[in-house]
Amino acid sequence: MKLWRPHVMLLVLATLGLPGVASAQQDEDAELFTAGPNVQDRFDQRTPYATTLGFMRAAELGDYELASTYLDLRYLPEELTDADGPRLAEQLYIVISRELRIDFDALSRDADGLAEDDLPSYRDKLGEIATPRGARPVYLQRIPGQNDSRVWRVSNATVSQIPELYEQFGYGPLVESVRQLIPRGSFLGAELFKWVFTIIAATVAALAWRALAWPINRLVTRHRVASRARVKQYLNRPVAWAVFVLVGYWVLRDLGLGVTANRLAQGGTLVTIVIVWLLFATVNLLRDLYSGFLQTRGRESGLMLMRPVTSTIKVVIALLAVTIWLDNIGVNVTALIAGLGVGGLAVALVLQKPLEDILGAITLYTQQPVTIGQFCTAGNVSGTIEEISLRSTRIRKLDNTVVIIPNAIFATASIENVSERRRILYRQVIRLAQDTTQAEIRQLLGELRELVGHHAKVVADAWRVRFVAFGDFSKDIEVFAHIDTTDWLEFLSISEEINLATQGALEVTGARLAVPPR
Repeated sequence: MKLWRPHVMLLVLATLGLPGVASAQQDEDAELFTAGPNVQDRFDQRTPYATTLGFMRAAELGDYELASTYLDLRYLPEELTDADGPRLAEQLYIVISRELRIDFDALSRDADGLAEDDLPSYRDKLGEIATPRGARPVYLQRIPGQNDSRVWRVSNATVSQIPELYEQFGYGPLVESVRQLIPRGSFLGAELFKWVFTIIAATVAALAWRALAWPINRLVTRHRVASRARVKQYLNRPVAWAVFVLVGYWVLRDLGLGVTANRLAQGGTLVTIVIVWLLFATVNLLRDLYSGFLQTRGRESGLMLMRPVTSTIKVVIALLAVTIWLDNIGVNVTALIAGLGVGGLAVALVLQKPLEDILGAITLYTQQPVTIGQFCTAGNVSGTIEEISLRSTRIRKLDNTVVIIPNAIFATASIENVSERRRILYRQVIRLAQDTTQAEIRQLLGELRELVGHHAKVVADAWRVRFVAFGDFSKDIEVFAHIDTTDWLEFLSISEEINLATQGALEVTGARLAVPPR
């Protein structure tokens, strides 16, 4: 099965994430947690912080005998004895790892504990565990130690509640059976059985999703069969991987990560990675589907804009994700955003013209007043569109010269798209001499109406031949007709045919064209 191997790597990396910005004290804590059992003497019980750190470290190493020394086993109920210490330590560790997120920064590093916490001077609170009967506080308590010293341990009031808490928040029979089968050991602060159980659960979830992907794909693409393969790839790969990682993350968190893994996973790195990954895959899917839509509509020119647009969207997503992640791990992003805002304003001022051209290109590609290969008039420039890039539009004029117009200017210009016309207008004004008689004009009008009205390429009900005006030096007849063609060369041929027939009608009637006076 090829699915699980990359998924396992991704699960481990994504679950643990990237280490946050650690302080010197956190670096020291990490060194203590990775230290071997020969440094047990380094874990004292003089402060609430040291006791909590020592208990969690010993429990993560699986040394529950050592972990029990951090519990106050005095004055326990009759059903509990000192011999139950290792078992109670193990149960408490499981409950804490599943239900309590310890804030080590809030723990006191002073031998007297926290001074202003509304608790007795000999007691500090490690946290609270929510139960159906209300919140159960977990206390640390300062008790007499050896040689008249004072030490901090988990309060016996809390220790006496461990069996009840474990009954509510301990592992179920299925998890316990898996736990008994897996050898003792840990990886990055989480026991091996947790990793095995997590990988099994995540793999089952991913395979179940892949089984559901087929009917989902059919349902989504029932009207778009051409997109079925691309949607199938999206559902079977990025979405399936995301299901694997998220289910694995949830299972591992539910089983309990422990302090070491929790510190590595702080900052919401997993959620950030998965969301960015899914958004990138979704952007790619939408890009491919829309590109197919443009191709079916014959708008291939818009494909040029797809890559830069999707790249820009991905950059914005990545920047937002990094900003959120930095905020989660404790970086002051307010100052960072303010600095980026000032820098962005300066960059925007420098790149104002290029950005205007890019926005113009987006307008041209989305609204498409013209496309490549069409003939148009923009302002005082007429020619064929050869290229629409991100910066400019290239137009080849009738005299075969090339004009480069910035997109910011071209997109806001008054554009006349000649290639979009459905027919071509033929219009001529025939200026007859002033001495042309009424009979000659009537005869010429009849000849021209017969010619235009019965021409095969003249659109019916879209033509007229009229004596329209007495000019300063002529009598004017207008020939107005729509020719049923969009081919300019064909129009020139038809126009030439009508002009020759008009010349023949002039010769038949004897009418003469007017000559402007000098």
